[in-house]
Amino acid sequence: MGIEEIYKKLMAASRPIEVFGDNTKEDIKKRYRHMAKKCHPDTLPSNQQALGEKVMSLLNLLYDKALKEFDEGIYHLTDARDLYKKMKPNMEFDLSGQCYKFYEHINESDAGDIYKGLCEDDIVYLKIALDEADNDIIENEFNLLSRLNHQSIPSVLDILKINGLSSIIFSDFKGMQFDGFMKEYGSVPGEHIVWMLERMLSTVGYLHSNNILHGNIKPGNIYVNPDIHNIILLDYALSIEEANENTRRYRIINDNYSAPEVNANTTVLPNTDIYSVGKIAIQLLGGDIKTNGMPVAVDARVREFIRKLVADNSSIRPNDAYQLWDEVIELRDKIYGKKRFLKLEKKYKGGI
Repeated sequence: MGIEEIYKKLMAASRPIEVFGDNTKEDIKKRYRHMAKKCHPDTLPSNQQALGEKVMSLLNLLYDKALKEFDEGIYHLTDARDLYKKMKPNMEFDLSGQCYKFYEHINESDAGDIYKGLCEDDIVYLKIALDEADNDIIENEFNLLSRLNHQSIPSVLDILKINGLSSIIFSDFKGMQFDGFMKEYGSVPGEHIVWMLERMLSTVGYLHSNNILHGNIKPGNIYVNPDIHNIILLDYALSIEEANENTRRYRIINDNYSAPEVNANTTVLPNTDIYSVGKIAIQLLGGDIKTNGMPVAVDARVREFIRKLVADNSSIRPNDAYQLWDEVIELRDKIYGKKRFLKLEKKYKGGI
């Protein structure tokens, strides 16, 4: 494995075990020395020395973390529940007769910080408003999600105030945040983008059937679960309810992901969510979201379908997500066959 591949592997790793493997402490030290010899700037030609410095910095950080985890007895723990039980929580409280403990900050949405933790043996998430001025947005999100029931939409458990900030507790939404997924799996092939489109269009169609426009579909609000072929769509704080009324307006614009016609005065249309789904699909394929270019290895019919979703002209862009859902299922059967589950392989496997 060359230095470029090692660098990509290090960048994709979220835990030391992914780099040094499921080994003894001595084996970890040996593997570290082996990689350090290959990547140290002093051993590299001048045109690779800058990369060598970056690799060594990442390698040293993960190595130190590996030794620390080993001493703490958590190095080999890959299940978050087992890992958390060995850690001290950042916050804990009792609510409705349940004890909640939260251990790590995992994301920041447009209106709140998101933490991951445990309620007894169950993984749960906590979203806390960034500011008291956002409390009504968080409370509206809780009320909206309380009325919805879809496998790709997170379920809410409770709402509370923490230091005056409105906070929502969610049940576990299994999956990997978009950026982490792309680092670990790389761009996805055509036979997998179709099930991803199925899930996203099903979710958007369900929202639209309830007169809700998500309005904020972007990578930071996408979690991918390749093990069960699901995509979770998060963050409804800026969603638009009763979106079929002419008085409704958009509440956020995301560069590259919001349709070109979207602004604070634009009448709300369902096909702006569809546009965002198309952009996410292009990025998952490893394409160029600015030009809508996609790898030629992807079947031309799939590329044509996705380009339809991201048409700049809103008058020709499809508005019916459920109809598009039917179309992508038909397309999947025609191109890739009726087999419903194909395993998506990771870009990098095991230790370096």
